[in-house]
Amino acid sequence: MFYIHNARVVTPEHTIENGAVLTDGDKIRAVGPEGAFACPEGTEEFDAKGKYLVPGLIEMQLNGGFGNDFTADPETIWTVAGDLAQFGITTFLPTVITSSIPNTAKARKVITEDKPSGYKGCNPLGLHLEGPFLNPEKKGAHNQDYIRTARDEFIEGWSPEGGVRLVTLAPEMPDALSAVKTLSKRGVVVSAGHTQATYEEAMAGFDAGITYGTHLFNAMPPLHHRKPGLPGALLYDERVTVGIIVDGVHVHPSLVKVVWEALGPKR
Repeated sequence: MFYIHNARVVTPEHTIENGAVLTDGDKIRAVGPEGAFACPEGTEEFDAKGKYLVPGLIEMQLNGGFGNDFTADPETIWTVAGDLAQFGITTFLPTVITSSIPNTAKARKVITEDKPSGYKGCNPLGLHLEGPFLNPEKKGAHNQDYIRTARDEFIEGWSPEGGVRLVTLAPEMPDALSAVKTLSKRGVVVSAGHTQATYEEAMAGFDAGITYGTHLFNAMPPLHHRKPGLPGALLYDERVTVGIIVDGVHVHPSLVKVVWEALGPKR
């Protein structure tokens, strides 16, 4: 067990001045003002000396960093991961966009191999494969030469154990719903993105096992009052979690605020 005290503990509701946190393995056992709960005998103690103690950030889509691109060179994943902790990121999904089958296999190998000797940094949970099963009409920066349909042979070995945690695909494309069912059964989170899916096609994807939406509003049909499309489905259906880019460029800040307030418990 681990006891952190004399900290400014940031919680979803407020900041606890002179707070304490008790952890046991991967679980937080207690949070509150120092003295509100006992420190069990034999517990390792750490004096935060008045510094902030905040939850670690989880980055669901990171394509690279510090001049490195995971798609161009998957071997840089551990280099970037080692530098991310300084920004409060403790866990992330290194993202590889549409690329060749050998390159995707190389990225999976990087993730499944042991961490580099002496490694210190944040924890990559597994890959986010954004593509290659996308709609070419919404490919964005993805290389159309590598876009393909989601046939079984292309997803062989894709699982959390095989280095894959999240897959973004277009649910309206051939073989997509079959791949959704297969991947979700393996424990892979499947997301809708880079798509022209109608509302009905999006809901069919949710029924098949899609539980996430990649960068809401971007690389998908616009939200229309009579044709809500994927954006309307993502905002309506409680089965899915929604990702959104909040840099103020990809999505206007006013819409970020609207989505934040509308999603409520889903966010």
